[in-house]
Amino acid sequence: MDRKNHLGSTDIPPIMGFSRFSNKYDVWLEKTGRVQPKEKTQDYITAGNLLELPVLKWLVNYLKENIRGEGSSLEFKVEGTPIVTHMDGIVINTGDPVEVKTEGVDHPIIEPWGEAGTNEIPEYSLIQSHCHMMALDKEICHVPTFLGGRGFGYFFARRDDKIVKLIREQAIRFWEENVLGDKAPENVVPSLAMIKQIRHIEGDPVPLAEEMVQQWLDAKERATAANKAKEFHQAEILAALDGHDMGTCELGDITNLEQSRKGYVVEPTSFRVMRLKKRK
Repeated sequence: MDRKNHLGSTDIPPIMGFSRFSNKYDVWLEKTGRVQPKEKTQDYITAGNLLELPVLKWLVNYLKENIRGEGSSLEFKVEGTPIVTHMDGIVINTGDPVEVKTEGVDHPIIEPWGEAGTNEIPEYSLIQSHCHMMALDKEICHVPTFLGGRGFGYFFARRDDKIVKLIREQAIRFWEENVLGDKAPENVVPSLAMIKQIRHIEGDPVPLAEEMVQQWLDAKERATAANKAKEFHQAEILAALDGHDMGTCELGDITNLEQSRKGYVVEPTSFRVMRLKKRK
């Protein structure tokens, strides 16, 4: 199904302000066709896709229930809303939805996961799980996980009617006022990565607020000055090291060690990286 014609469960957290990856302006740009989003190829997304089936198999053993998963058509509409949600699995016996989550496979765990066996899950996952429960009219969503350093784990989300009401209200308002009304969300700025993908339009110049442009120029000037200061002080330290690999001060130990990068499509290279190891 064309994502521009509905809101997915991954769109709802940023619309509600519960995403560290994007915000409602980003969603608006995509839904109104102002950007042509690039295929998401980040390592954590690839890892999540590859691990989805093993996590579902683990859940089958954990729940002792059969699960409809990969290869099945698991898209369902939340009636009375623009939400169409795609879940990772459905418990065949009960019809309860499943939302697989993986984190910490190629980077440290950032989201606040609680103890396994509880409903202590990140807000992002909680909102997605509620979208699934709304679509299937269920009271629980199973959230099996694979977390770096922790392995497989079981969590769940239990339906909360207050959250259901908020999701319904904000999804309908965003769709009607912003998407169908073609009105940019107020009091929020798109992420730089997303706005850089905006389709370019030829025509007359667009009037811009002088204050906005001046703030950008001031920020650029401060960034340039800060970068020059950083390079000056780094050169100062390297000169003081006089070719040595390590220095020390009250703050901690400074190292300037050689590191190498393997060559795949380019030649292998080596370079030095200066770091401060602070004292405990």
